[in-house]
Amino acid sequence: MLKNLTKNGIPLQNIIHKKAADSVAYLAAGTITAAIFIADTLTSLQIAVAVLYVVVILLAAERFSRRSVQWVSALCLLLTLLAFWLSHGNAWESDAFARCLISLAAISISGFLALKSQSAKAELQRKLMLLAQSHDAVLSCDLQGRLLSWNRGAVCLYGWPAEQALGQSLDELLGTPAAMLEQVLSAGQVEAELTERHQSGRAVIVASRWSLAKDENGQPQSVLISNNDLTASRENQDRLAKLQAELAQANRLSTLGQMSASLAHEINQPLASVGINAQAALRWLNRPSPELGEVQQCLQAISQEAERAGEVVKRVRAMTRNAPLSLQRLDVQALVRESVLLLERDFSRQQVQCQLQLCGHAVWVAGDKIQLQQVLINLLMNAMQAMQAQQTSRQIEISLREEAGTVQVLVQDSGPGISAAQWPLLFQPFQSTKAEGMGIGLSISQNIMLAHQGTLAALAPDAANTAVLKSGLRALSGATFVLTMPLYQGAPV
Repeated sequence: MLKNLTKNGIPLQNIIHKKAADSVAYLAAGTITAAIFIADTLTSLQIAVAVLYVVVILLAAERFSRRSVQWVSALCLLLTLLAFWLSHGNAWESDAFARCLISLAAISISGFLALKSQSAKAELQRKLMLLAQSHDAVLSCDLQGRLLSWNRGAVCLYGWPAEQALGQSLDELLGTPAAMLEQVLSAGQVEAELTERHQSGRAVIVASRWSLAKDENGQPQSVLISNNDLTASRENQDRLAKLQAELAQANRLSTLGQMSASLAHEINQPLASVGINAQAALRWLNRPSPELGEVQQCLQAISQEAERAGEVVKRVRAMTRNAPLSLQRLDVQALVRESVLLLERDFSRQQVQCQLQLCGHAVWVAGDKIQLQQVLINLLMNAMQAMQAQQTSRQIEISLREEAGTVQVLVQDSGPGISAAQWPLLFQPFQSTKAEGMGIGLSISQNIMLAHQGTLAALAPDAANTAVLKSGLRALSGATFVLTMPLYQGAPV
């Protein structure tokens, strides 16, 4: 029944046993002390009988507290002096007094050494207690791999109580690789990540550090092992790796979807132009007198648009793969004129007037011609579509100006403009104000400009008016977008 009772976490049975042992030690020390005192006082032995008090001090050092050892040492000194005085009186120059001095010296030295030994033992016990309380599993084994020590951290990590683990073989109990013992015997120290076995049979992953302990002659005596539990960390890493793989797969699917949407959006323009030119060519052929010259122009336009569609596909795939841009030295004015020329038939069909305000000299930038053309064409197509509902005054104005080492291209229209609700979502992918729109044109255009170290932005009405007035054009009532790119510096690409 006493096994189940505790006091301050210590089993009551152990406390009773300790008190009984201390009582026996006190009784033994008192008996020996009395016997030595009587022998030293009543006998006339020609030896230093009081030296035997050393036995009492050693016994006290083994069982008593530090203060008790000090009292015992002091008591032995006093009893030695008292026995000399009772036996020899004031014979300070006799052989008996010399033996008394020898006894006093032996008692003092023994007391000092006993206290020093107690301090060292207490420090060692403190360190052993800290080691035993460590969260890491700290154990030791002999040179054959049999367990010699097993702390509380090892109990928590592996589940085996110390009484069952001690004396067991490491490889049989924990599944520890036998190669670890061979390596530490040859190298002296080994660190490795091991997969061992819990008492329940589940795997335990540990960061293991092995050190070879040697005696004063340098001969191997045992092996100290410290194991830190990595099981939860490795399981979390495995889960994270799985989530990362799933995320990568989701990103690939998302990229595939964006690429498909980009292709559908960007290739729609050249395909529409191909269709218009093909219909025009058929009309010229179906006349009573076919106009072969006009048919030839339509076919040339179809060929150019087909080539442009192929370039669009190539550029969109390159963007999806994050491939480097194919940069060349470009004149922005020529780029603007060519983009407007490609949409000339669309402007004519929808009765849109496009006015240009360009510089009187070449303005060079480094860029990908097809991608920059796609940005301009996308802005112009958006402007035309925004003005479709208007019966009159369909106007687009494009201006170009240099400012602080950059070139700015402003595109404005006379459409309804951008509403307050549309501003926050303007460049968000898959957000469109058009019923048939996919909502990725502006997002793709902005990414293209960012890849060219430039920007694409929509200007608020006040800022747009200021910027347009600087260019010498009159401000229109619709939306205004500005492309900004750094001017080209350096040798031709």
